[in-house]
Amino acid sequence: MGKLVRDKFPDKVRAEGKTPIIRQLDYEDYLEALCDLLVEDATAFKKTKSVEDLANCLELIMTVSGTEFEYVCNETDKMRVNEGGFGERLYLEGIVNIAPITKETEEYTDSFDLGYNAGWNDCLKKLGGQ
Repeated sequence: MGKLVRDKFPDKVRAEGKTPIIRQLDYEDYLEALCDLLVEDATAFKKTKSVEDLANCLELIMTVSGTEFEYVCNETDKMRVNEGGFGERLYLEGIVNIAPITKETEEYTDSFDLGYNAGWNDCLKKLGGQ
């Protein structure tokens, strides 16, 4: 049953007339427990879409990053500028190892026998193109 709990959770258990069995974790176990709880809460948020589960995830991220939270936020901003955010709702279905057709390659692809390359045909079948 073991899992990391919030600091006031043992008091709530005692208020119910029960006795919590707790121990304080060393740093390595604490970090592992934080990560486990982050995965648990992220999974819960995926199901519930609740603000509370999302808030738990944010608090866990803040706790894991410690005094580096401002740095994590700055890195997030840099990534958003350099790589974009998630606002366009783009979902990658896969990547094929075939160059896209451009004006420069149009002449080449017009003369290329697409039936010759089995890899291309396999890709098209997987994508529903043939």
